[in-house]
Amino acid sequence: MELYWRFISGDPGLGNPLSGHYDPLYVAISIFIASLAGFTSFSIAERVNSSKEKSVRRRWSLAGAVTMGTGIWAMHFTGMLAFSMNGTDHNQIRYELFTTLLSVLPAILGSGIAIHHMAHRTAGWLKLQIGIFSMALGIGSMHYTGMEAMRMQCIIRYDITLFIMSIVVAHLLSWIAFYVNITLRRKYEDASEFLKIGASLLVGCSVAGMHYTAMTAVRF
Repeated sequence: MELYWRFISGDPGLGNPLSGHYDPLYVAISIFIASLAGFTSFSIAERVNSSKEKSVRRRWSLAGAVTMGTGIWAMHFTGMLAFSMNGTDHNQIRYELFTTLLSVLPAILGSGIAIHHMAHRTAGWLKLQIGIFSMALGIGSMHYTGMEAMRMQCIIRYDITLFIMSIVVAHLLSWIAFYVNITLRRKYEDASEFLKIGASLLVGCSVAGMHYTAMTAVRF
């Protein structure tokens, strides 16, 4: 029974879903890409915070949004290279160009909002949550738009519970990453760079956690 868009609830007419597996090397590379993008974005947020001119702040904010957004985008498609469906030739999978390029926009937008709030260390709890949720929503929107770009000899459906859980995972891990980068780095200045690396790894885990949870939700 199709519930909404691509959500399903046990329709026997769809047949048995294809199983898949992951290449551990590509999985590791995808997490590294997201972590590197997170580290760069945190560094750019510091530039935004230290800049006094609005025009300079806007340029750094844009640079951070593009860096983080394209990092999320690159992580997704590297993660897709890691995935292979059993019984299906990977070369048979194609990506529609326009939708593939379009998928980077929500990631850039979500990252831009997150960096805007992250650059203001005095931001209140509500504004910080808005930034974190925007980041999670940007990651999720990028992922599911990117999935719509796939062209192959099967159809895609999603388990709605895991679909929602993928956004929750991105939100919770992003929350922890922001807490480490903003609160703990301010409290423990001697370990600031170490904590920034830790926060960057958490961003990588946030993006990857959302991606691989979402891939668990998909039924080919």
